[in-house]
Amino acid sequence: MKRKNIFFIFPILNRIIFQWFLIAGVVVIFFSADACKKSNNNSPQLPPNTQEGKNTFGCNLNGDVWLPNASCGYFSNPCAGMSVSVFRPFAADTFPLGITITVQKKISNVTTYIQMVTKNILTNSAAYVYSPGNIYDSLRINYTNQNGIQYHTLDGKPGIVNITRLDVKNEIISGNFNFTLFIQGGDSLVFSDGRFDLKFNVCKCY
Repeated sequence: MKRKNIFFIFPILNRIIFQWFLIAGVVVIFFSADACKKSNNNSPQLPPNTQEGKNTFGCNLNGDVWLPNASCGYFSNPCAGMSVSVFRPFAADTFPLGITITVQKKISNVTTYIQMVTKNILTNSAAYVYSPGNIYDSLRINYTNQNGIQYHTLDGKPGIVNITRLDVKNEIISGNFNFTLFIQGGDSLVFSDGRFDLKFNVCKCY
């Protein structure tokens, strides 16, 4: 009788061991997925599309996230990360506007810049910004890469810099952009899913 009870226990033990292995496997899968999720959350993310003057800027550059991040330091440019200048030729709280937006990214002493400037704002009133909408044709857009090579807009090449909020009273300019910049010889860079939400006359480093 005792011998039969001993043999009867083995299937029960096997079942218990199997269940523990099953539980352990589920736990390992759960924590692996959680670690992967945390790793993905640590990757750069574009800022949300807002219209509140949060001083955010970002885009995809040839598919990679590009965000301004130039830090403050001794004897450094206090506007290195982000500079927004708004020129109002007539009076405060009125249109038109001349706009200059400059943002800088710096990683391991490698610096890149994006700049959007209203064309000839002192001599060409037609290039001023008068209202929300696509102001791409009113801008000169430049990108300077880590080697100091400058990419820029070309006449006849369409693009979008769509102003979704232009508020002179609260001094907010927000929008999104998609365009391609070129250098002589035909090389190009694609800027996509871009967005910005800025206050007038920002001077910021990170």
